[in-house]
Amino acid sequence: MKSKLLLSAISFLKIGTIGFGGGSSLIPVVEKEIVQNKKYISEKDYTEHVIVSNITPGALPVKLCAAAGMQIAGYIGMLTGALAVALPGSLGTVLILSFLSVLSGGFLNQVTYASFGISAFIIFILISYIRRVISDSAKAGFKKQAVVIMLVSAALTFGKEIREVLANITGINLPEFLKRPVLDIATVDLMLLVFFVIFYRRQVY
Repeated sequence: MKSKLLLSAISFLKIGTIGFGGGSSLIPVVEKEIVQNKKYISEKDYTEHVIVSNITPGALPVKLCAAAGMQIAGYIGMLTGALAVALPGSLGTVLILSFLSVLSGGFLNQVTYASFGISAFIIFILISYIRRVISDSAKAGFKKQAVVIMLVSAALTFGKEIREVLANITGINLPEFLKRPVLDIATVDLMLLVFFVIFYRRQVY
């Protein structure tokens, strides 16, 4: 048990170290490390952890690793997973802020340029994860339903962001009343609505 706890802690530290972007961008990173590579938990269990983590408050990677740690080594594993994945980012933030306070503006510009590459990498990871989810849905026989659910979810929760991106691309400054999307609900609200429909219809999707 102790050796497994130590090995899992190393995996969680690795995830926290390479986890650029945080949030949803770490879902495929965590999955690759603890499900595909180390096989600490099953794909089914991980999917359940992702769902629960998305509808509960707190940092998503911390919740994912805490849930995995709980399954690996009980309460000690839960605490180890949460602390190990959060530690590298916390230390990195302190170090970066310390450096930024003494460095010149030219370095800040370089950091800004580097952030574009990091953002592109995060987008690539998320797109790869979405493609895999769609592929798994196709194998299960409901690819069309999965695509529709993704598109509807994006339209409902990303209304404001979509308008801002379109405005930046086209260079058109939208009037104030158009900046307020008709549909722009919180992800948590959408998840609660979905669970209500599932329980009401007594079906499992």
